[in-house]
Amino acid sequence: GLQQGQQALIARCPGRSLMHRRQVYARMQRALQYIQGHTGRVVRIGELAELSSMSVWYFTKTFRAVYGECPQAISVRLRLANSARLIRETPLSITEIGAASGFENNCSFSRAFRTHFGVSPSLYRSGQSGVSTDRANPVDRACGAVA
Repeated sequence: GLQQGQQALIARCPGRSLMHRRQVYARMQRALQYIQGHTGRVVRIGELAELSSMSVWYFTKTFRAVYGECPQAISVRLRLANSARLIRETPLSITEIGAASGFENNCSFSRAFRTHFGVSPSLYRSGQSGVSTDRANPVDRACGAVA
């Protein structure tokens, strides 16, 4: 379960001792939670590295080792899942949702949404997409045990 998942993630952390690996894992958890709490904007790697008290290079390398992908990929996936939820649950316009999900403009939002879900945001909203909400909701493939 959750305990085994956490132990597996801790084992992926660099460090000679279990205590050190746990400390590194706690820093990675803090960074992941920060990403999860900021789905309305782009989170810079520098912010996460600083939050984790690591260099950008070491943070990126460690984060990827623990979660299997870079922080930017997780951030984009979380932002897109949040936008899909907003499309389903709010009357906000697609443009407003893109902005609320941290995308620079409607074009970049639509492109990222279509790439991730296989349909445009408007088609997704109309319900004609055939995309299951399962595809939109469980976002944490690499971090499932953490969410």
